[in-house]
Amino acid sequence: TPMLVNCVLLSYNRPTWLRHALLSVSAQTHSDYRLIVMDESTIFDVEKVVEEFMLRKVDIVKVKVPPEERSRRNPVGANMNTALSMISEGLVCSLCDDDYFYPTWFAAASRHFEENPDHHAGFGILNYSKDPEMRMSPLTQWGRRFFYQPVTDPFCKLDHTQVVHRVFNPPYRWPEEFDKIKEPDAYYFREIAQKYPFYPIQELAVVKRDHEKALRWNVKAIQDGTLDPSRE
Repeated sequence: TPMLVNCVLLSYNRPTWLRHALLSVSAQTHSDYRLIVMDESTIFDVEKVVEEFMLRKVDIVKVKVPPEERSRRNPVGANMNTALSMISEGLVCSLCDDDYFYPTWFAAASRHFEENPDHHAGFGILNYSKDPEMRMSPLTQWGRRFFYQPVTDPFCKLDHTQVVHRVFNPPYRWPEEFDKIKEPDAYYFREIAQKYPFYPIQELAVVKRDHEKALRWNVKAIQDGTLDPSRE
């Protein structure tokens, strides 16, 4: 039986790339999925953009974070914990609004965990954008990040956009403490890895863009009047 794939999409003021991310979800060959959009955007209507795509099941959670508070903390941990509280079955993966999955991501993830009932966490290939300004991780070789053996020490090795895992009940929680907010996914994966290794799944692939560049480009274009966030 195909497994339900729960995808958490984090959105913050990147209307152009959000459409690419949503398109990658709508193009999935695996139809048993649920998309949870954590919407922090302040410069455009995320719900209207989501409505442009024929998605099977979507929940949009509006997150209100004052700009001065956002400048002091990384809200990813809190957003992911909110999303996890809404999930009770299947698999969990996450996507940023300026990255995108290859179309077989959900199908490959479902198949891997169906065929390996003793596996609880896995990861795919993280491909970095070919943008020459893209800042790549020191772990990156030839524009991608992947490991061919199970990873038992995932701290700062795995990016949350390349990871998929079973739903844990009770769930592991992403850190929200100030001293951990710069790398919340690293601390989250470290907790999981104390009990479950992360297995490589070569059929999974995601493209990662330069988040800050994408954000600067969208905001500047809107301020200049060269980008209409409702249409772009």
